Amino acid sequence: MSLSPNPTTDFIQVKLDGDEVSNITLLDLRGNVISRTKTAAKSVQLSLVGQYFIWVEQGAKAKVLPVIKN
Repeated sequence: MSLSPNPTTDFIQVKLDGDEVSNITLLDLRGNVISRTKTAAKSVQLSLVGQYFIWVEQGAKAKVLPVIKN
């Protein structure tokens, strides 16, 4: 799993591994849920307005990816 571009200004692309269904949660710096997305796609583009973390669950794997905004 990876994010690009990172640092970013307005959008972030979440690139996913494998063919499993993924649950993607966008969190603010306090851990509040901003949005949730469920997808089987290889990548998802998210719009950003503040500073966030991306939580991705894919099968038995889970990863938190920080988003750096310019």
